[in-house]
Amino acid sequence: MTSFLTLEDCLAPLPLPAIMAVLMVLGCLYLGRLLSRALLPESPQPLHSAAGFILAASLVAAAVHFLALAGLAYSWLLKTMAWGLVACGLLELARLNPQRLFQSACRIQEIFREQSFWGRTALVLLGITLVGLGLAALGPPTDADSLDYHLGVPLDILRHHGAYPRLDWLHARLTGLGESLNMLGLAGGTDILGAALQFAGMLAALVAVISLARTDLDRILVAMGLLGCPVMIFLVPNQKPQMLPTAATTIALILIVQRFRAIDPATLLMAFWCAFFAMACKYPFLLSGGIVVGVGLLAASRARLLGLALGAALAAYLVLVFPVHLQNFLFYGDPVSPFLERWRPQADAAVIGFAAFLRTVSDSQRNSLPFPVNLILPSSMGTIPTVLGLGTLLVLVGLRELKEPGAP
Repeated sequence: MTSFLTLEDCLAPLPLPAIMAVLMVLGCLYLGRLLSRALLPESPQPLHSAAGFILAASLVAAAVHFLALAGLAYSWLLKTMAWGLVACGLLELARLNPQRLFQSACRIQEIFREQSFWGRTALVLLGITLVGLGLAALGPPTDADSLDYHLGVPLDILRHHGAYPRLDWLHARLTGLGESLNMLGLAGGTDILGAALQFAGMLAALVAVISLARTDLDRILVAMGLLGCPVMIFLVPNQKPQMLPTAATTIALILIVQRFRAIDPATLLMAFWCAFFAMACKYPFLLSGGIVVGVGLLAASRARLLGLALGAALAAYLVLVFPVHLQNFLFYGDPVSPFLERWRPQADAAVIGFAAFLRTVSDSQRNSLPFPVNLILPSSMGTIPTVLGLGTLLVLVGLRELKEPGAP
């Protein structure tokens, strides 16, 4: 009996959603490199490439959100954008230089030989952790929030070709630019773009923090502190847009700190854009992102660039955060719904109760140990994925570098 293989049969064993997600992330990296070189052509540092990646992802997310708000989120249009990112990802793969990869592998091998037994053990564990988190990010979405509104709301927008008020779906009020990226992934045929971006955000944060270290041993310790954080188990392998904006605020702060004494317009622009992208993803980043912007304005004031910095901050807010606030205000009468509902003239009791529920859930997951012990140790089994562990000691590396002569 003769059997005929179709194209679908040949591609069936391949994890197509994972391939799509990886190529779209690489597409953001490719665009980010172009942006970072355009802004800082004379200093192509890994930190700037990481910032460029955040900038590229934020621009893509803002474009998708605009289409949804304008009622133009047609599947064919978003699919075209998704495949455009895939094409950019293929270009990024084409940039890979076998000789440079071989040199990097030799450098890693050299670092491995120079380390003590514990240093080598740490490197092996770091490799295992990276592979494990990467594979977990490329697995199917399983957590409740991802299956509910992180993917559900973008899918609903795709079905209706645009965003619209969902008074019956209270969690729809919590979406931002992170869900816009999830929507682009869904249009392109993958439901795990969000998790792939969170993993990429973790790598971007790692690049940023490592830039503070000066020796190989410090870099290993920094990597252990970051990748060994128990909270990574929660932040990376789901579609919740939290690790990527966390990386954005981290990169923004390090950009500012490294150039604090003589900050330049390009660094301010990149830092503010990263900070406001984080604010546009989730409400909690309004506080941390605002602190980063405040530090940036202080640095700009020292460099007599306060007017330019205010203009850059306003532009970033108008492009990234304002559309999200405008949508919530038009749909629900509250730019940060549901948290200002209680002060509305005709407040909805259900929405007020929902806001109280969110605060209750946050309190129930809070570590009962005193600060700062609660950042390192969990108070119960349920709070293990919410602590930073020994990663909080990373700040000591940064403080030591800043105190050394010649530090930025």
